[in-house]
Formats: sequence, C-alpha cells, structure tokens
Amino acid sequence: AAWGQFLDILTAVAVKRGKQVLRVDPPGTSQNCCVCEERVPKTLSERVHDCPRCGSWDRDLNAAIEILKRGLRAVGLPLSGCGGSWFTSPLKQQLREVILGNSRLQPVRA
Repeated sequence: AAWGQFLDILTAVAVKRGKQVLRVDPPGTSQNCCVCEERVPKTLSERVHDCPRCGSWDRDLNAAIEILKRGLRAVGLPLSGCGGSWFTSPLKQQLREVILGNSRLQPVRA
C-alpha cells in the first residue's frame, strides 16, 4: 500500500512540475543485461551483475539502466545518440568551473 501511495504522490508532483511518470514492468530488470539483453540469472545475495559478454558492474546500476531503457522504449524515444550503446560508449562531456568573483568560465583539467 505504501508503494502505491508513493507512486501517487510522485505522479502528482511530476504533473505539477510539467513532468511525466511512466510505470515500467520491473520483472527481470536485474536479471537481464542492460547492454546486450542477455539473461544473467543471479540470487538476491549476488550484488554484482557479471555478464559473460559485457563485463561486471553493480547489480542495482544494471537494473536502473534496464528500467530506463524500458521506459524510453515505451514512449518511443531513442536509446542512444552516440552511435553505440550509451552505457558502454558514453558521450564525452566537458567540465567547467565558475571562479567566484570572476565572470569567466575556465575548463577543468582532468
């Protein structure tokens, strides 16, 4: 019951802010690889997603990305804008910092 109430409140806040909440069918999100879609069975105690084709990362991160991809598919939005898997080849981003007292932006050296 509490989960349903949370979703109702989340939906009301999203509407108020001009956003949309999309409910996604969650079964299998932690079992399917978010990159290659291969099923990688694991128990609840296993906290690492270890795909033989794609590598290893956090189980919850894998499930979150899989849920995001299902939601994007449901509304017909593209999954990648960089010509490959957005998870394995993310777009490079340039970081900038603001120096207080100065209106100039300076690149951050990594």
